[in-house]
Amino acid sequence: MPKPTVSVITAAYNAESYIGDCINSVQAQTFQDWDMWIVDDHSSDATEEIVRSMTESLPNIHYIRLDENTGGPARPRNVALGQAQGRFVAFLDGDDMFMPKKLQRQIDFMRQKECAISYTGMRRISGDGMTEGHYIPAVAEIDYKGYLGNTCIPFSSSMIDRSMTGPLHMPEDVPHGRDDTALWISLLKQGHRACGLDMDLTRFRQGHGSLSSHFLKMAAGNWDIYRRYAGELGVLQLSASFFQYGARAVAKRLEF
Repeated sequence: MPKPTVSVITAAYNAESYIGDCINSVQAQTFQDWDMWIVDDHSSDATEEIVRSMTESLPNIHYIRLDENTGGPARPRNVALGQAQGRFVAFLDGDDMFMPKKLQRQIDFMRQKECAISYTGMRRISGDGMTEGHYIPAVAEIDYKGYLGNTCIPFSSSMIDRSMTGPLHMPEDVPHGRDDTALWISLLKQGHRACGLDMDLTRFRQGHGSLSSHFLKMAAGNWDIYRRYAGELGVLQLSASFFQYGARAVAKRLEF
């Protein structure tokens, strides 16, 4: 069986309200040479039933349910990455969505730019999907030190060319939800180019909860990642980058 050009990697947990929209957004792609790997982190809701009912007759969508909850997306993503055969890997969390031309435009862009990593412009949507935020453009290009001060690679908009990076593995020994930050730092530190496709191609579902509590947890997790993955830069440079990141992160969270 021929390998697909792109594999879509989806970690899902208790996503019964959103997973159908996520799957439909991949099925609606104008670029059709893809497969999709949905790894369920032992959901306690109807995620499994919904996915199986939607995909039982679709051989290019694969569903794996983990035997126990791992408490974060890193392990499900790694299980999917271990199975995926596509040269390109596109990440899409279970509550987010692609716009129909996303895969085609992004693959064409990466081939033109000869970059290992790309990401797109996006809009946030409310939890119920009824309200759409303003357009958030993609930064044209980001390097290792630039990323530390501006973590501007939205995960569900990202794509990686594994023919350039080699095998991928999400760090599992990092704070919850910070495996993507650790991945980008590691790849950028190796010198891989990350380019932004400034087109409105991704929908990111806005989370709920306290701005302050979520930000403090995220900031603490990011500082831990900075120390562990970029410690060679020294405390002063890391601190400066961290404060730049913090200011930008607050600004992003205050807008919709």
